[in-house]
Amino acid sequence: MKRAAAGMLTLALLLAALWWGRLASAPAASAATPGKCIDQMFAAGERGDVDAYLACFTGDQRTQLERELAAEPRENFAQGLVAAIEPLKGRAIVDESASALTAEITVERVYAHRNDLQRYNLQCQDGQWRIASVRAVQALQPPVPYGTPVFEMPEETAQSGK
Repeated sequence: MKRAAAGMLTLALLLAALWWGRLASAPAASAATPGKCIDQMFAAGERGDVDAYLACFTGDQRTQLERELAAEPRENFAQGLVAAIEPLKGRAIVDESASALTAEITVERVYAHRNDLQRYNLQCQDGQWRIASVRAVQALQPPVPYGTPVFEMPEETAQSGK
């Protein structure tokens, strides 16, 4: 009886390990456009999903990220991704140029007290867009800080409901 129970438990653990392995090795979502690749990169960073984040990169940029990952615990790398995205208030693609196999996208990231411009160079490989290089951040000081009211309603208008 004990032998049968141990065998069943072992079988259950093996099946669970196989199932978990299939989930972990599931292919990343398809980045059919350069913009979708950028969206996936930000979403993976927000979740702290290291594998999905790395899947957004190729070439020397990916090699550099893998070196950074190897230099610290995976959990710290994941927390760093989340921490980098957390203060972000919004983002927008402000410039995009693309050919069949390459693209260049400029993303404006909006924070509480500044905006940053970041330029991404992407390559299409086997129908998938991936980030090949990232240029240095260009900090901008917006003329009107994030969260500033656009206008203030005069008090008498607000009270009358007009």
